[in-house]
Amino acid sequence: MFDMLIRNGHVVDTSQNIDGVMDIAVLGDKIVAAGDARQAARTVDASGCYVFPGLIDFHTHTFYRGNEECTNPDFMLATGVTAIVDAGSAGWTNFRAFHNDVIRHSTVKMKAFLSYTDFGVGFIPESYEDADVHEDKIRSVFQKYGRDLLGIKFRIMKGVVDSIGPLEKAVALARDLRTRICVHTTNPPCEVDEIADLLSAGDIYCHVYHGTGNTILDDSGKVRQAIRRARERGVIFDVANGQNNFSFAVTKAAFEDDFYPDIVSTDMNREKLYYNQCVRSLPHAMSKLLKQGMTLPRIIKATTEFPAAVMGMAGKIGTLAPGACADVAIFRMIDCESTHSDARGEFLKVDRMLHPEMTISDGEIVFCRENFNLF
Repeated sequence: MFDMLIRNGHVVDTSQNIDGVMDIAVLGDKIVAAGDARQAARTVDASGCYVFPGLIDFHTHTFYRGNEECTNPDFMLATGVTAIVDAGSAGWTNFRAFHNDVIRHSTVKMKAFLSYTDFGVGFIPESYEDADVHEDKIRSVFQKYGRDLLGIKFRIMKGVVDSIGPLEKAVALARDLRTRICVHTTNPPCEVDEIADLLSAGDIYCHVYHGTGNTILDDSGKVRQAIRRARERGVIFDVANGQNNFSFAVTKAAFEDDFYPDIVSTDMNREKLYYNQCVRSLPHAMSKLLKQGMTLPRIIKATTEFPAAVMGMAGKIGTLAPGACADVAIFRMIDCESTHSDARGEFLKVDRMLHPEMTISDGEIVFCRENFNLF
């Protein structure tokens, strides 16, 4: 007998090239082959709904109660998110507290980037000056917590740094540690080509569609050749929506030039969750990109299969294949009007929204909308 059988849902799982109606079975905390329908302790009727692998929000700020800009990671379970990555909310001075107080005790699966600064993104002053960077301390954190760390987070933006020099040093450290670097690129103090040319396969170019200062577009409105070369080398491009890091105009031009993101994420923090008109949740951002012309399978790959691989968890999360963690997100596509804004104060009317109905994490129902039908 299955512990749970999810029936009649439209499954989209890019890791298996599945896009159609099928059943999903759960036994214990794993997905198992449904085969011929058998009895189950609990049956979920997903008729008229989409069934996705549990979503992954690859860029969040979730050092809850340790960084005042951060939100509780488990709040995101109600949005279909079952795994996240924190984008540098802690530095070497406080990562131990973040690990012990948040990462170890969260229901969502978590990995993190370590900030190149002492205390993490959002702490003022956030300094990358030589006197304020302690590379030996960063090394020691990676030695102790490397399994939970994906790399180093660096913000190259005016007001934080005034040249590309500090980023060059951070990249050198990442190479020495044999890890990746995640670079905040909004409003850089240098040319975009300089940033892109520094990055190697596996590095993250985040806020790819920002519209402040130098962007990924050249003077003709096309995606810069340096950006395309970076993608060819294996550099990863992440939406990391945020409040100040997304432009409808840049996104539109990039999509028209056939340049889509590898990862769709929110840059979620305390201020945005459920409230902000720029981004309220991962499905909120997904619905916006769907309206702008990104296909649903491409969006699902960018919120499940691809980030799972970057996290080193391919086959475990981001998939509904037998043997994977039983992380499942059930959504209904509803017709409704929703107004979205960007960093420039422009607005976009969206007429369809992905509406979370149920979230399952490791085989347990952790969210269910009160009017969602169960057999």
